[in-house]
Amino acid sequence: QSNNELQQMLTDWFTWMEYKKWVDKWQPENTIDVTGRLNEHSKWIADSAVQFTPTFFINGRKLPGRYNLKDVEMLMPQLIEILTEKSSNKK
Repeated sequence: QSNNELQQMLTDWFTWMEYKKWVDKWQPENTIDVTGRLNEHSKWIADSAVQFTPTFFINGRKLPGRYNLKDVEMLMPQLIEILTEKSSNKK
């Protein structure tokens, strides 16, 4: 599939948010087990202790508290420095 087709598939999904209508149009080879996927997603949310969105993870670790993108942008230089120090200490 091309990027344009993928973009249209996603646009259709977020426009309609109706699985049957989307499958009827796109007829994917392997239809998705929506209930199963939602159950997997719910389990991941519970296992990851996600309590609000957005929740940010860096290297598999959840950032504590609530952050918006501007907060993360300001934190990035410090996080890079910490990760770089940890990486060089392991050598």
